[in-house]
Amino acid sequence: MKYRGPAFNLPIIQRTWTLDGLDKVLTEGIIASAIECIKHNRGIIFAALSGGLDSSFCLAVLRHHLGDNFPIFTFTVGTMKRHPDVQYAEKVAEALKTNHQSILVDEIAISVVAHMKDSHPDLFWGEIGKIAGGGPTLLLRTVKKCADAFQTPINEPRLIVHDGIDELLGGYWDHRKRQTPAKQETEFKTLWSKLHDNHLFPLWKKAEFFGVVPLFPYLQPAVIDYISRIPLPERTSHDESKIPLRRLAEKYLPPEIVGEVIQRKKIGFCDALKEF
Repeated sequence: MKYRGPAFNLPIIQRTWTLDGLDKVLTEGIIASAIECIKHNRGIIFAALSGGLDSSFCLAVLRHHLGDNFPIFTFTVGTMKRHPDVQYAEKVAEALKTNHQSILVDEIAISVVAHMKDSHPDLFWGEIGKIAGGGPTLLLRTVKKCADAFQTPINEPRLIVHDGIDELLGGYWDHRKRQTPAKQETEFKTLWSKLHDNHLFPLWKKAEFFGVVPLFPYLQPAVIDYISRIPLPERTSHDESKIPLRRLAEKYLPPEIVGEVIQRKKIGFCDALKEF
């Protein structure tokens, strides 16, 4: 199911929830996105993979339910082989047996982004700077090329992305540094209200240009509703973000990578071009 718009007035309420219940609703959201991906991609899943908690958990759930041999193609953007996103993503991809492509940013890629910003400025709404928005641009461009390279090209390929879970479970430092409940609640609402303009709309514009359809498992209505039942202190703390997701990741991720993924410092997918 394609996510069509955030509920800007996300309810911050206290109701009963369980880790098993969250597991169920997240799994259903991930599988629903996978089914749409499979249906439109002729049996293949395309997914963004930063090697961080959100994308790694999603991929691990898919492997758990679909088996090791199901064809999954994953994509990562990084400035060089030693970029953390590239290194961690390649570890996750190897452990979870995906057909993985690291998109290494070089001067040619930078010139492609710069040319697109000059020729299609409407695709970079609100993204100021020579290469702002370059990461998603290169990701979507690569996915489209991959879809076109099959013997029978895949029209309007579906791509699983992982936006929204940071806003819902408190993945940013601004969620965690607020010490009073009132300030924390305000920060949750503020960051949620910015999700569309700062992340979703720029991604949609670029995806439409390349003919790629992004799918958002973490923004399924049932996921949003269920997470709204989790009290804020149980979502995130000063010392640990996205607490419930980390506990679930311990269940799904292979032992050889679970510690690295859970303890990894957050970078943010497609921030690779900031090094230039």
